[in-house]
Amino acid sequence: MKNNHKVSGFVRWSGFTLVELLLVIGIIALLISILLPTVTQVRVAAQTANTKQMFSRLEAAISMYYNDFQAYPGPFGNAQVGTASPGGLVYIMDGTTDNSRPNLTSTENLFLGVVGGLKINVNTLEANFTSTSLPTGPLSLNTVNPKRYQVYLSVEPAETTALTAPRFFPTNTKGFGGQTDTRVPEVLDKYSNPMPILYLRANRGSTGFITTDNTGQYNFSHLAPYGFTGISTDYNTDSRDGPVQRSFRYFGNEVVSSTSAGVPHKKDAFILISAGPDGKYGTADDITNYRN
Repeated sequence: MKNNHKVSGFVRWSGFTLVELLLVIGIIALLISILLPTVTQVRVAAQTANTKQMFSRLEAAISMYYNDFQAYPGPFGNAQVGTASPGGLVYIMDGTTDNSRPNLTSTENLFLGVVGGLKINVNTLEANFTSTSLPTGPLSLNTVNPKRYQVYLSVEPAETTALTAPRFFPTNTKGFGGQTDTRVPEVLDKYSNPMPILYLRANRGSTGFITTDNTGQYNFSHLAPYGFTGISTDYNTDSRDGPVQRSFRYFGNEVVSSTSAGVPHKKDAFILISAGPDGKYGTADDITNYRN
């Protein structure tokens, strides 16, 4: 605020000095530096709550599917997931056929099971999607007399990778992902940089732990398109327990045993994984359905 005073025929202007202006700016900067982390923490906490709500929606959908079929979703068996065009499946997005990345992931298999997307066209099995609408329920694999089932999970396109560009799983901050990902969408978590919520379906009755084939409870190769590079590759130092082997401390129950290969999480069931606020799978802030 400035005032002018007339003294002895002269007009004297009074106002903020440079020092006062710098002091005010400094105070404002200090307040921002104090408030910004709090605002960020509040935002991340809200996103985490929304992500956990999406987990609850997924788990409810999986439970309803299980009640109907006595099996966990989706339509293709674990031995078919990760193979080239399982059952001769053709991938179509917005009317464009593209089988250049034909390896269906277990996470995409979940989407086909609880949301849908399969279509029989002249005895050809298609995974057919558009970027503006999602399917109206899963389809049986009977090409002669296919049956359409209810939608187990109702989601908007913006909640999936149907709208991402490219429409494949986005390469993560470590440069992994997308190499073998198909056009089938995945359900996203709720963070600022949303990532797919990963799904692993157990091989029920298997006595093993996690392997690179289907001889164990879980198949590690089903995670390959999402940046998991090796069954015994160590995490970064920012993981929950420092550098540890993924196969035991991440997928195994360290409360029971940190080294035993016979104690998997969610035995004979399923695993869900969100990359968390940092957008990197396998770090301390991951959200899962089996550990806090």
